[in-house]
Amino acid sequence: VVNTADLPADSLFVPALSEKVHEAKMAHRLIDWNEVFQRHRVVLIGENHLNVTVKREIVKALTNIPNLTHVALEPGFSDKRLRKQYPHFDKLMSLYDPIIEKCKRQKIETISIDIPHALKERLRGKLAASFDHASTPRGENQIELRIMGIRNSHMASKIASVVQNQPNSRILVLVGQAHID
Repeated sequence: VVNTADLPADSLFVPALSEKVHEAKMAHRLIDWNEVFQRHRVVLIGENHLNVTVKREIVKALTNIPNLTHVALEPGFSDKRLRKQYPHFDKLMSLYDPIIEKCKRQKIETISIDIPHALKERLRGKLAASFDHASTPRGENQIELRIMGIRNSHMASKIASVVQNQPNSRILVLVGQAHID
């Protein structure tokens, strides 16, 4: 798991791979994609969705990741209707467009792994109806935590399906840091 939330905004670093957690926190180095993908078939990167730097680094790295077969993105970039309906959503999704375009050129499959936005809204409505205090901050937080759990399970099963059905797959997963924490 690569956590970019606490790292400098001008470059993408990861804690050095190490047996000791405290050593890993102390030693930072540039990502060696060969080393990472030799050891792991799936690599998760937690990000801030509005951080453009991480996305630029991913675009640069896509040519250097050996045998990468898939890039899995949390946002529902394939939902064109949603992008037209919500201008703020389109602006957010446009930050992922360079990654999607680079994947097309590199013949790397992109996968949208989150549940559809409409399903999130239906879940929110159903859960709100089942909570006595849904309109309170505590109730709203409980609803969002349950939705996050459902989303995380859905994303994990989509990634697991690729791993099981394509034994040679190498997957780079880019999701919001909250899904990893």
